[in-house]
Amino acid sequence: DAHNESHTEVFLNSNNWHEVISTPGKAKLVKFYADWCGYCRQFAPSWHALAEAYKADENIIIGILNVDESPDIARSIPHEGIPGVYFWSNTSTSSDHPELYDSFRTTVEIASWLNARTGSTVMVPGLKELYLEKKRKERYIKLFQREGSNVKFLSATGWEKLVGSKHVLAYFFYDACKACLKFAPYYELIADAFADVERVVIGAVNTEKEYELAKKYGVTHVPTFLWFKRGSDPNAGGTKIVGSVNPIELLQFINLNI
Repeated sequence: DAHNESHTEVFLNSNNWHEVISTPGKAKLVKFYADWCGYCRQFAPSWHALAEAYKADENIIIGILNVDESPDIARSIPHEGIPGVYFWSNTSTSSDHPELYDSFRTTVEIASWLNARTGSTVMVPGLKELYLEKKRKERYIKLFQREGSNVKFLSATGWEKLVGSKHVLAYFFYDACKACLKFAPYYELIADAFADVERVVIGAVNTEKEYELAKKYGVTHVPTFLWFKRGSDPNAGGTKIVGSVNPIELLQFINLNI
């Protein structure tokens, strides 16, 4: 049994469940599993690695509970299946109302999630890189969603009406694109420059959220700029701005076409 290869986890059952879960000052992260569950066996090495890492933090308990051996506990905690991962904060005094972990079942993703809730500084392989990637994405989102931003997020909803009534520059991007991130501050400046020009919309299309819109116009890579002249047929496709785009050239292009 893969679950018996390590004793870094706290093995929970009917005898110690309430005592452990109500331990004051300690956060608890518990995996529900069963020996017959194939997904549980696949998940076991990642969970062992997580438990091994968090031995360094005495304020966090990493536990496992076999639902077949402790069916009374399994029934008392609403769960959607196994393996399931549940979190109790360090202020929990009972097993009621745990928080469900419902993201990727990897050591690094769980550690990131757990540290965010506990303030723990435990590191696992790959966590530093994950933090840097998330900070980069957050920075990108802030650039386009800052208060007062003049970049308009575009979607399929109302698209045809917008293109029919305004000149629209559509910047197709996605969050993980480094080139998109690099150009984003300049795009903000371009949007600021045309903020008072009512007939012009400086917009952005997130291709991960608006996949069908990107597909409609044949956008296969990002960043991609498409220009739609006011009154043009939105089904005909916009003018693709190709080549090495820089802010000055983009400004000149817009001024020449409005």
